[in-house]
Amino acid sequence: MVNSLNIHNFRCFREASLGSLRQFNIIVGDNGSGKTSLLEAIFLLASASPGGWFKLRFWRGLSQTIKLTGTRSSYESIFRDLFHNFNSDAGTSISMVDSNSGRRSLNISYSGRRTYKLPSGGRVDNVYLIEPIVFHWRLKDRSFKTKVVVSPKDGTLQIEGEREVYPAWFSSPAIPEGQNAAYMFSEMSQQNKSGPLVSLLCSVFPQVKAVTLESVAGELVVCVQMDHLNEKLPIGSVSAGISKFFSIVVAIASNHDGVLLIDEFEEGFYYDHIPVLLEKICSFCEECNVQFFASTHSYEFLQRMLPVFKKREGTPAQFALIRATRDTDQCRLTTVGDPSAAIENDLEVR
Repeated sequence: MVNSLNIHNFRCFREASLGSLRQFNIIVGDNGSGKTSLLEAIFLLASASPGGWFKLRFWRGLSQTIKLTGTRSSYESIFRDLFHNFNSDAGTSISMVDSNSGRRSLNISYSGRRTYKLPSGGRVDNVYLIEPIVFHWRLKDRSFKTKVVVSPKDGTLQIEGEREVYPAWFSSPAIPEGQNAAYMFSEMSQQNKSGPLVSLLCSVFPQVKAVTLESVAGELVVCVQMDHLNEKLPIGSVSAGISKFFSIVVAIASNHDGVLLIDEFEEGFYYDHIPVLLEKICSFCEECNVQFFASTHSYEFLQRMLPVFKKREGTPAQFALIRATRDTDQCRLTTVGDPSAAIENDLEVR
């Protein structure tokens, strides 16, 4: 389990730290208070390549196509909002302490020269005269660096190196998860490990009778057999809630000893189903030793979540509520000890 987390100069956080994290961590707060940025910090730290940053940009609504103009400013604009208040000189650092593997940290900065002397006269072949951004990961007993460089031939971005990742999976309403779920389910099916997942889905949604992988227009798709249909349907065409639950449990099964990051957990789920869904997800996380971080805007979700945690043994050791707030120029994170009494009495904890 991730026991503590420290963030410096990342997105909306100038400085933020969390200690005493639990297996199940719920993040609450107003819009723009840093809930998603907290999940992104963990995801970026867990990755082992700057490609993690490009995924986050895409999930935030930016294009996957990057067009550089041959200037340093166009290159650095890709990473501009990575740094708090756009202050790249301070660099970004994210670190965590894990109960098993110890400390893992990530430092992101531009190193080396910031000004250059061009030759007088003559021709400059490479207009991309920049110092590339460096992502530097440190683990307990080793470290590695990767860079995002610009090809002198065609001006495309190239990512150097990729090493040891920390098992983490990010879920958000902005992420199309069907393809990833299909590939993860395919791997488990080949290893004859998909049976428990199918049984779990069918137990929660009894209208689902079977789950298979099919080719639809040349694309690998998870399909389900419903009790009232003669043919199978892609799971996303049946129900957003069923599809999301399936993606979550497949990710848990594929990331043993890892971290599950879910932005807006309640999205797509009917409120009355949340206790059962959450109970199944928590039990599966315990079985696979997966840590759970989820953000929510819904007080109704908190109310329906509370009985699930209260009836589990050792609730105080399992559950933490993280509150994100925004000051004028930065966001802050605090841990609420035991919010049970406040939620039960309809006191605002968000």
